Amino acid sequence: MNISNVQMQTLQTLAKIDKLLKEGGTDRTKILSSTIWLKDMKDFAAMNEVWNEWVGGPEEQKGVRACVESRMARDAILVEIKVIAAV
Repeated sequence: MNISNVQMQTLQTLAKIDKLLKEGGTDRTKILSSTIWLKDMKDFAAMNEVWNEWVGGPEEQKGVRACVESRMARDAILVEIKVIAAV
């Protein structure tokens, strides 16, 4: 599988989120809401493919999600993700 830059950044970001959730005594199954910022909405499908695999498929609880296009603090950043999870 060819992986795009936005997919690689999404994987890296989700790995960091997994680590932070674990440190907080929770995990991705308890996510209540997520906000995803993309540098370019043209990358939505590629990012969403990684996201959907991470959250576990259509039957899994995913919480509420918003995804918007936004200028990033640095040009190299293609995706940023914030999650809120129950403990």
